[in-house]
Amino acid sequence: MARQHRLDLPGRAFHIMNRAVGRLQLFNNPQDYLLFLKVFRETWEVNPITIYAYCVMPNHFHVLVRAQAEGDISRFMQRLATTYTRRLHLKTGTVGGGPVFKGRYKSILVDDEFVFNTMLRYVELNAVRGQLVSRAEEWEWGSAYARIKNDMAFAQILAELPEEIPKSADAYLEWLREDVEDQSIKQIRESIKKGRPYGRPSWVELMAEEHNLAYTMRGQGRPTIK
Repeated sequence: MARQHRLDLPGRAFHIMNRAVGRLQLFNNPQDYLLFLKVFRETWEVNPITIYAYCVMPNHFHVLVRAQAEGDISRFMQRLATTYTRRLHLKTGTVGGGPVFKGRYKSILVDDEFVFNTMLRYVELNAVRGQLVSRAEEWEWGSAYARIKNDMAFAQILAELPEEIPKSADAYLEWLREDVEDQSIKQIRESIKKGRPYGRPSWVELMAEEHNLAYTMRGQGRPTIK
């Protein structure tokens, strides 16, 4: 299989995901999650990018971002992975050990029509779909918790959302719980797997043509517009 072409375009929204090597469980207790999130925040402070949502799961993490300049995402992800790996090995007494994340993170372009109503919900409700909690705001290692609980340690890294998205906690949670339709979740996961842009079919085809992503288009479906 050809190595996926990874984009890093200013002004464009991306969903990013990376897993632990071998799909092993990487985060086993609150201290493990907190160490990662502290590095995540430090990385943002040094390499600021627009972050709309994140969710750290036991063996992987999701981030919804928008690059501000060319190379933003690559620099951010490289620093995040190398710094966290170094800190983890220091903590566990395994200095000199190998990488803990897969070498190449997965990233897909996201159509602006789908960034918030679909992809933000997909990211923030990940722990709910994974049956780790019953409500997104209960998962301390996700942006829904930081946003609703006003956890200033991490809420400060989140970009302001569009005016049409409710701002009060109760209204936001009601909006968030509309969730994403099963067919859309299936299409998002297929896009992540293949590196295919996610959005309106005409937009996806245009992005694939403009950015040499034609190989990702096999089996393309139609995203459900909510």
